[in-house]
Amino acid sequence: MLDTTIGVLVLAGLLRMVDMVVHKYRWVDLYTGEYGKPPKTKVFLMQLVVFLFVVMVVKVIMTLIMLLPFLREVGEFVLHPISENKSAELVVVMIFTPLIMNSIQFWVALARNVHYIEKDKQQLVDHRPGAEKARPQRTSTKERRGLRRRGGGGGLDARRRRVRRH
Repeated sequence: MLDTTIGVLVLAGLLRMVDMVVHKYRWVDLYTGEYGKPPKTKVFLMQLVVFLFVVMVVKVIMTLIMLLPFLREVGEFVLHPISENKSAELVVVMIFTPLIMNSIQFWVALARNVHYIEKDKQQLVDHRPGAEKARPQRTSTKERRGLRRRGGGGGLDARRRRVRRH
C-alpha cells in the first residue's frame, strides 16, 4: 500500500527531475514520448531503460521507508476495524487496496504523458500520406440544389437527368 501511495509521489518527482535534466542538457532522444519520425526502436528502448531505472530507484526508496518501525503501528491502526475478521482483512490487503492504489498509480503515470499523446495524434493526422494535398470541399445543400437545377453535379441521378435531356 505504501508503494502505491508515497511511491507514486516519489516516482512522479523523480520523473520530473529526469525530465528537467534531459531538457537542460538537450538529450533529445530522451524527451518523454518522442520517438522520432518515423519512430525509432533505439530511442524507445533508451526511454524505457531510463523509466525502468527510475522505477528501480523508487522500489529501493520504498523498501528503505518500509523498514521504519512506526509503519507497523500505522498499518494496525488502519486495519483495526476489520482485524477480527482475518478473511476480510486479507481481501482488503490483497485485493481491494492494491486494485484501487494500482489504478491510481497507473492513472497518475499516464496523466503525465497525456499532452505527448495528444501531440502525437495531431502529428499523425498532419503527416498522413496525401494530407498535404488540398482536399475537395464538400458542397453545401444549397450548392447541391443549384447543381440539380442546372443538371450538374455528380452521382447516378445527375447522370440519368443529363441522359434524359439529350
